[in-house]
Amino acid sequence: MKKIRLKKRSRSELLKRETELLKEIGVLEVKHLKVEDGLRLKIKSLEIALNKSSQVEDEAQNDLAAAMEYIRILNHDFRHSLSPIIEFSSLLLEESCTAKETKDFVQLILSAGEKLLEKMTSYLLLLKIEQRKEVELGKTPRLISDLISEIERIFSNFGRIERLHFSCSPELKKEFVSLEEGLVDSLLVNLIQNALEAAPRRSQININLFKEGKYFCLSISNLGEVPEKIKGRLFQKFATSKKHGNGLGLYSAKLIAQAHGGSLKYIPFSGGTKFTVSIPFK
Repeated sequence: MKKIRLKKRSRSELLKRETELLKEIGVLEVKHLKVEDGLRLKIKSLEIALNKSSQVEDEAQNDLAAAMEYIRILNHDFRHSLSPIIEFSSLLLEESCTAKETKDFVQLILSAGEKLLEKMTSYLLLLKIEQRKEVELGKTPRLISDLISEIERIFSNFGRIERLHFSCSPELKKEFVSLEEGLVDSLLVNLIQNALEAAPRRSQININLFKEGKYFCLSISNLGEVPEKIKGRLFQKFATSKKHGNGLGLYSAKLIAQAHGGSLKYIPFSGGTKFTVSIPFK
């Protein structure tokens, strides 16, 4: 068998080769670390993507549930408005109705029909505003003292008027502001109702009406705080922290204010919440 002779290397050559091998090992270690870091980043980005996907899915489920709740509320509202129309129409068909009863029933049917038409008009207007379509609001000049009286009347019926405290100068009460009455009434009722539900029981809701340049402003303050989880989505459609809320109150209120050329702002303060509506006087 032929013997293999190993080339004899000098000490300097061995040291040189050792240095080269160490460099190659160093390069391989750097590459390994880069690959390892790249894998870590990919794993991290996948984890973030999975978390986001899960969060989006949860939000989508919440939005769907809120939308279904909204449909249920609409169904309830329209059924509630139709009930007196059907009931009093049935009574009119009875031959025993006196002339006075007939007149009263017709008046009740007319009133219920007008309220139903008003609701449908408001819903359609909101839909157009939401879709950024050109909307011609039926604005009418409204005396500010009458606006206060209307709010008081509505919440007297709810049995909660004693919790509302109004602040408005006598001079401002005599001024007029141009509004689409049905929409603005809906905006204010939503905001005040939210404040009553969010605040501690029997605590006061402060409603301050004031003038700021060319704007009529109304702020509603209460001692309840907006939950942290909802603050970032406060004015988004279907965003709600309420168990039976539909998440449309603040969303529609902001749309209504903007449609009037105004704004709706959320102003938190220590231990409470304030919403301010600003609408041009004309």
